[in-house]
Amino acid sequence: SDLDTNMSFDNPYNKDLRCIKVKEEKDPLPFGWALDNSGISKGWLFSEDANVLVPILYGIEREDVKEKYPQYPDSLHSGFSVVYDISNLEDGVYEFTLRIMAKDFQVLDFGPFKIKIEKKHKRPF
Repeated sequence: SDLDTNMSFDNPYNKDLRCIKVKEEKDPLPFGWALDNSGISKGWLFSEDANVLVPILYGIEREDVKEKYPQYPDSLHSGFSVVYDISNLEDGVYEFTLRIMAKDFQVLDFGPFKIKIEKKHKRPF
């Protein structure tokens, strides 16, 4: 049977604003899981207004996804996360898109969604 590409974000963000708040360099950018009947080849997080293109880390173990979607190939290793040093970005709200490429070369975009960069600033004495 032909299975649709399926994906979800897990990181906490305000669903009304569809905005992820990032306050420190080590805060997680989007993470979640993605599935396709041919398997997932790779993915990127990109933003034209932030001038960012960063590959996602794909293949993280997700027992919960395997239990819910056992019909997908390698659903156990369907997790992804994004690691990106935000220190070069100015504070503000940026639009991002997550692009996933399946092993059959189908490309799907999820988004755009907003990420708010709100770094902690050192206060003068």
